[in-house]
Amino acid sequence: MCISWKADDTLKRLTFNLSLCSPDPEAASLIAGGEVLCNPAGGEIIGFTSPPVGAVIGNPVAIEIWSIANIKGKPASGTPFWHWAFPYVKVRWEGDREFTNGALANAFTGQALGNEALADGTGLNPDMTDPTGTQDFVTYKCALVNPFSYVRAAQAPQLYGFDGPWTAGCVDCATVRPTGATAGSPGAFTPTGSDPPTNLADLRATTPSAIVASPTSAWTIGQHVVLADSSHAHWDGDSWEAGNA
Repeated sequence: MCISWKADDTLKRLTFNLSLCSPDPEAASLIAGGEVLCNPAGGEIIGFTSPPVGAVIGNPVAIEIWSIANIKGKPASGTPFWHWAFPYVKVRWEGDREFTNGALANAFTGQALGNEALADGTGLNPDMTDPTGTQDFVTYKCALVNPFSYVRAAQAPQLYGFDGPWTAGCVDCATVRPTGATAGSPGAFTPTGSDPPTNLADLRATTPSAIVASPTSAWTIGQHVVLADSSHAHWDGDSWEAGNA
């Protein structure tokens, strides 16, 4: 052996683990995929259903965490919190589930990376800030290109867990889901008598089933379908888009 050397360690990604103390349909749907189940009568979220077999699981999300900044055994004066930011986290369900009368912990694991879409401030969620506005990730937005960052903060949000509602794609089995939409001016949903999707996001939803266009080629000028919120959508040959063709 002529030469032996060890390269410097490099950062590829972070392994991110998250545990929720009890089942949380909205948070589970938001971070790991799947759908929330709604009460047909009142519309409130009452449950969760997993992604289908073969589905790509995990939704890219930004996760913030606040922890107490202790100095000499007590919260620091002025800025008593650490504000942590993980700008791109994608997790999946992890480990075994044990069903008991105790805490039904939900464990998720995955990876954390930087997020260039947040690093330039474009699309930065206004909530991704310290409530005081003095030390926040709008000020330090350039740091969000990295897998994690933290700053000292004066306040932490007065909430616990998921700050909902996360109602996109809410599954209500009492609703007759359309399987297709026919081009027209305006077009109609088929089969006859089915309920149109609520909005464009609902029209694009892939669970429980994709709503396909008929014909599946690009619709001609002026053709569209009317959604439940009275907005229009059309098929451009590849995907559902807002407005008229």
